[in-house]
Amino acid sequence: MVAKKRRLTALRKKLWRDMGRSASQFIAIVLLCALGTWVYSGLDGAWRMLQLSADTYFETYNLADYWVNVSAATKADVDNLANLDGVAAAQARFSAEMDAPDLGEGVSVMVHAYQGAPQINIPMLLTGETLLPSDTRGCLLEAQFAAAHGLAVGDSLTLTVNGQDIAFVIRGTIISVEHTITAKEMMPDPEHYGFAVISWQAVNTLPWNEVLLTLVPGASADAVEAAVQAKLPEALVITRQTQGSTQRIRTDTKMYQNLTYVYPVLAFAVAAMIVLTTLTRMIENQRMQMGTLKALGYDRKQIRRHYLSYALVPSLVGSLLGLIIGRYTLPDFLYNVLSARYILPQKLRAPIAATAWGITALMVVLCVLICLYAYRKQARDVTAALLRPKPPKAGSRVLLEGWTSLWRRFSFNTKMVVRNIARSKGRTLVAMVGVLCCNMLIICGMGLQDSIQASIGDYYDRTVAYDLRADLDASAAGTLSAYQNRLQADRVEGVMEKSISLRFGGSARTVMLNVLSQNQQLLVLDEGTTAVPLPENGVAVSRKLAEVMEIAPGDTVQLWLPGEERGLSFTVETVYGVSIGQTVYMNADLWNSLHKGAFTPTALLLQNPTELTRHKLSEMDAVKELKDPVEQRVQSLSIMHSITAVFNLMYGAALGLAFVICYNMGLINFTEHVRDYATLKVLGYHQREIRRLMVRENNLVTLLGALLGIFPGIWLVAAVLSAVHSDQNVLIASVAWQTIVLSTVITCLFSMLIERLLTRKVSSIDMVEALKSVE
Repeated sequence: MVAKKRRLTALRKKLWRDMGRSASQFIAIVLLCALGTWVYSGLDGAWRMLQLSADTYFETYNLADYWVNVSAATKADVDNLANLDGVAAAQARFSAEMDAPDLGEGVSVMVHAYQGAPQINIPMLLTGETLLPSDTRGCLLEAQFAAAHGLAVGDSLTLTVNGQDIAFVIRGTIISVEHTITAKEMMPDPEHYGFAVISWQAVNTLPWNEVLLTLVPGASADAVEAAVQAKLPEALVITRQTQGSTQRIRTDTKMYQNLTYVYPVLAFAVAAMIVLTTLTRMIENQRMQMGTLKALGYDRKQIRRHYLSYALVPSLVGSLLGLIIGRYTLPDFLYNVLSARYILPQKLRAPIAATAWGITALMVVLCVLICLYAYRKQARDVTAALLRPKPPKAGSRVLLEGWTSLWRRFSFNTKMVVRNIARSKGRTLVAMVGVLCCNMLIICGMGLQDSIQASIGDYYDRTVAYDLRADLDASAAGTLSAYQNRLQADRVEGVMEKSISLRFGGSARTVMLNVLSQNQQLLVLDEGTTAVPLPENGVAVSRKLAEVMEIAPGDTVQLWLPGEERGLSFTVETVYGVSIGQTVYMNADLWNSLHKGAFTPTALLLQNPTELTRHKLSEMDAVKELKDPVEQRVQSLSIMHSITAVFNLMYGAALGLAFVICYNMGLINFTEHVRDYATLKVLGYHQREIRRLMVRENNLVTLLGALLGIFPGIWLVAAVLSAVHSDQNVLIASVAWQTIVLSTVITCLFSMLIERLLTRKVSSIDMVEALKSVE
């Protein structure tokens, strides 16, 4: 027993001594395992943190499952909806956007007037006191909007209600589960837009135009939605999937979740491949020590456990390190990026998921199995064979030697490089694949940003052909011809936008109907660069809407207008290649033939307007807001900032992985050829000449690997974009040639940097030790 303990102690000391002597290779295994689990753990923790924080907030303050919009709901309508199977509760309210004249021009507030105390979409009170149902002069105001205008509890807020200015006293400041993103258009703008809650008793002359519904846990959402449509066919039903605020959180959560299964898995596979090569070489270099242990009487189990520790210890340390660091770094960083847009009361860290533990365990198990394979391959030899150095591989003719005319033109150094590569095909292939994956990951990280820029740019550079958009108040807007006569611009067009319910194949979705003039030219809806006429007797849909609802040209869809008890059937004539939005397009002549009201523009599109025209528009009472496409483009890109932040992290992870892979493979290459370099020293080669040989071989492998990584990198961009798609945008893979060149140069520069580190080892070669041969 004492002898056994001494042997185990001796093996333990040998393990730590070997780790110290081969520190760089063990550190490489630790870093590779850490990188493999770090990216997965971080992205997995990010989407779980966002989902847990949002779901807890939604559940605590009873977020609605459906927003049923009608022109006027009665108590009987509310009761009928509340009694539907699967509906837990229903509450009516009046909701409308109202001007705040005392706060300046262009400032408006979305006002929710509840019947009784809010039971659904309950506001979260931050300061002040709750609002009583009988309080007809009090209001609760959004905290960000109040801060932007210097308002506090006790101050007065004037709202224009049905043409009359009414002053409300601010009872408290709030945030709301249905306004996690308080944005009128794309980005939050608290200086011009916010929301407030009042009692319906303060505006009881106005009808209830919205009914909030929550579902019983486990109820069929599709069945309830169908029942609601049957009870109120004229209603527009908005779900959590289509409600602007919650839809963005859902989209971001799904994006991070999908990314967890694309990019980290690839990084994990690359890390495992390099660990395979590293551990195999380390075990091969332990042949003589393995024979010595056998000669000293150690049994096979003790020796096997000892060498399996070469994989178990660094892989366990690295995998756990990546798991913990990833869990407590990436989620917080990404959450802080998202918090610039979302308003969530608290950040909740989800526990480490079983899948993350599984990935960690898988990395350790793979490393141990790789090590076991390499050990068994060496342990098959008898003790006497293990005690001799492994004889070098016999030289053989390479394929190029058969091409005599070319082979004779090669210098001695070039021939040696070619033969070294041919002799070590396995190591060369792994090194090349490592460089390939590095360049592929770098192209992916940079190409994803190119693709977002290109996709957003495609809409604003190709689709949008106007220079200014003026949103109009539908109740005060005039005819299009009247604006065309009054405004000076190269071209003035109008668009009438209406929220409708689009129904097809048993599913319904609240989308925007855009009614345009037949000869419109300021929206290029087709794939080309010239505006095309709208369908004469049918409708067209945007590309994303067609994808989401699986609509194809020739299908018949139903358009349900607000307040209508019957839908209108139309054939989808074409699908337009618009990259942003879910929209149905109809020409104005077809609209007028429906007798649903005259074509009245809700927005004006102007091409090259004069400064006087801009001034006139800003002074018109009917104009609610002026929009510049350049500013909208910037806002659209800022919305995608959370995605680009992930891509920057991918880019950083790829660089780290590239450094570790290139250094590790270069070190293995040097170790395998140390005998050759020592021979060249004996033959009179100067250290500088040997370094040039190393550089030439490394450059050849690096260049081939980097070039082979270009097309897989472009493919990976498309794969990641398909995983992070949203319901509003079409993201198309578009990698700029500058990105390909830059990523390839970065990969090569990494290789050159590592060359400088490795070529210094030439001076440390012990020629006597390196040239020992088999007796």
